[in-house]
Amino acid sequence: FEDFYRDPRARGFYRDHLVRVLTRKNHRTGVRYSDDPTIFSWELMNESVIRTAQGAADRRAWVQEMARLIRAYDRNHLIAAGLMGYESLWERAEWVAVHQLPEIDYCDSHLYPQLSGHRVPWPRLRDLLDDRALLARKVVGKPLVLGEFGFRTDGPRDLWGASRATWFGRVVDRLLGAGAGGVLVWIYEPYAGKPRDFGIYIDRESTEDVRA
Repeated sequence: FEDFYRDPRARGFYRDHLVRVLTRKNHRTGVRYSDDPTIFSWELMNESVIRTAQGAADRRAWVQEMARLIRAYDRNHLIAAGLMGYESLWERAEWVAVHQLPEIDYCDSHLYPQLSGHRVPWPRLRDLLDDRALLARKVVGKPLVLGEFGFRTDGPRDLWGASRATWFGRVVDRLLGAGAGGVLVWIYEPYAGKPRDFGIYIDRESTEDVRA
């Protein structure tokens, strides 16, 4: 999968797609996406992960290339790299290196503690959150936005000795208290007929605890 970052044909397809999105006009408002004030940021990819040093170098070059292309068409919006986060010291160093690139405006990470397959004690989760916030502020020197986080809502309302709503609150409060610029929960939406793993519904009592 790391070939994606160095393959000329794949890069060409991606560049064409970027230009199409950036120059597209909203057919209802007539506003070009690059000028649209309702768009917060452009994220280059979703939850990117690499496994090798060569892949890391190729990804950094790719991030710079695509972010510069966005900036050539759009001076109005922020640009994020779209990394998943990190689990090892090597991945942590690479997370820092990508976000230190001048073309990237803020640090981003996603976090789903239940996907680890085992209980994550609060002290451990707290340390994960603090580490990201402190790296962003003290090492990278840019804001941190937790671009996605969540706990499952399609099962019991209690998790690891506390309510799921408590876990949501702990994450938000901890990150904002540590100086993060923003925290985005996944996913706030209308109910579509059946429960979704991380769904938080605007029109269904089953997730009112989390909404509150």
